[in-house]
Amino acid sequence: FKQKTAYDIASCLVGAEMCIRDSPDSTALMIEYAYLHLDSGKRAKAREIIENLPDTYSPEAKVVRAHLLLSEGKLDDAEQLLDTIEDKEDLANVVDVSYMYLDMGYPDKALAWLNPVKEEYADEEAYIAVVADCYYGKGMIEEAIPLYNQLIDQNPYSAPYWFGLARCHFEDLNFDQAIDACDYALIGDDEFADAYVMKGHCFYQLGNEDAALECYQKAEQMHGLAPEFVYTYIGLCKVSKGEWEEGGNYLKGYSQTEYYLFDRLLGCYSGQ
Repeated sequence: FKQKTAYDIASCLVGAEMCIRDSPDSTALMIEYAYLHLDSGKRAKAREIIENLPDTYSPEAKVVRAHLLLSEGKLDDAEQLLDTIEDKEDLANVVDVSYMYLDMGYPDKALAWLNPVKEEYADEEAYIAVVADCYYGKGMIEEAIPLYNQLIDQNPYSAPYWFGLARCHFEDLNFDQAIDACDYALIGDDEFADAYVMKGHCFYQLGNEDAALECYQKAEQMHGLAPEFVYTYIGLCKVSKGEWEEGGNYLKGYSQTEYYLFDRLLGCYSGQ
C-alpha cells in the first residue's frame, strides 16, 4: 500500500546502484533497479535495463517487461508476453502478475489470473491480500472489507492491512472508522506516512482543518507527501476556514490546472 515518494525512489536508487556494483550479474537487483526507474517515469532508462537483464526468461523478468509494455499502452503485447510464463498456477507468479496489473490500473486482468487458482490458495495470506486489493481497485468495497478483516485477524499488527480497511471505510464515507483504522495502522508502523495522509483527508472531510493540517505536516516530515502537496492542502484548509488571504498565499504559484487536480484529489478521496 505504501506509495514511493520521490525521496523514497532517490534513496532506493542510490542503494540499488551500490548493490549492483557489487553484484552486476544479479537479475533480481537489475529488475528492482528497472522498477525504480519505472516508478520515477524514466521509461527509456528502464527499457535499457530490462533489455540487458542477465536472465530474460524468468517470470520476474517477464513481469517487469510487461509492466514497461503497459506503461507504453501496449496491452496486447504485455498479455502475450505474460502468457509465456509456464507455471501460471504458482502463487508467487500469480501474485506478481496480479499486482503488476493492479498497479497499472487493470484490476479485471488481475482477477483473471487470481480466479483460476482460488480453490488452491483461498486460505493463503498473500492470495487474500491481492484479491482484497483488487476488489478495492474495482470499487467492490463491500467485498473487500471482509477480506481485510480476515487479514487483520491473521496479522493484527500489519499496517498495510489496516490501511486497506481504512481506504474502504473512506470510500463508504465512514470517516471516523477510517481514522480508527489509520490509528491501528500507525500502531503497527508509526512511520506509515500514507496513514497520516488518509487521516488528513478524513479530518478535512469532517471539517476539522486543524487536525487535517497536523496529519499532512506529519506525512511531509516523513517524506510521505511532497512539500507542494502539503502547501496546497494547507491552502485549501485555510480557504475552507475563511482565511482567504493566507490560503491564497499558499496556493499562489500554482496554475489553474494544478489547483483543479489538487481539488479533484480531495474530491476523489471523499467519493465525490
